[in-house]
Amino acid sequence: MNTALHVRDEDFALSDGLSPSLPKSEAYLRTGHPCRLDFEWFGKETGIVDSRVRRILDKYSFLPEKAEQLVAESQLTEKLQRSYLRIVKERISRFVRVDKE
Repeated sequence: MNTALHVRDEDFALSDGLSPSLPKSEAYLRTGHPCRLDFEWFGKETGIVDSRVRRILDKYSFLPEKAEQLVAESQLTEKLQRSYLRIVKERISRFVRVDKE
């Protein structure tokens, strides 16, 4: 009996994106990935004060130096370490990537 599990790999495990009813930025429409503006709209939609949304996004807009050190000291192969860091940095870049409204 084949019990293969199909895993959908949408950004942030949200099958409909941040919110299906929110407008999408040009970057989102072009790439299929949210940018900072999409996260700001999502924060506003959920009732978070604009300044708080900015602080949250700013907090997660960089990879702490210690994180890279932990990956380097992990049991992952060098290739997997590079791949892991590339994926994490690309996801983090979405909090920084801006787009016009």
